[in-house]
Amino acid sequence: MGCTKLVSHPPADQHFERRYLTHGVIKFIDFDKLKDEILEYYKKGKIAEDRKHAGYEGPRYHIHIPVGKNSEVKVVVEETPKCLLPITTWPKNL
Repeated sequence: MGCTKLVSHPPADQHFERRYLTHGVIKFIDFDKLKDEILEYYKKGKIAEDRKHAGYEGPRYHIHIPVGKNSEVKVVVEETPKCLLPITTWPKNL
């Protein structure tokens, strides 16, 4: 896992932030904290490759971030040549 930062791509950034708000993830984790957690889980290799949906510039991964006792936030990211691009997010088991 070589990426050490999240990259910015305005259409993808807007999509990710919109999903963060509309899917209600904002109720469970701060946006900046979520981005920090994405990087930490990625660096630790706590990811699963998305074999159904190929990325435009590289592979896509699912990251599951615990936000409570039995709850989590699921995030989809794409590994690009520049680094890691968040795509979407939604709560699970909340």
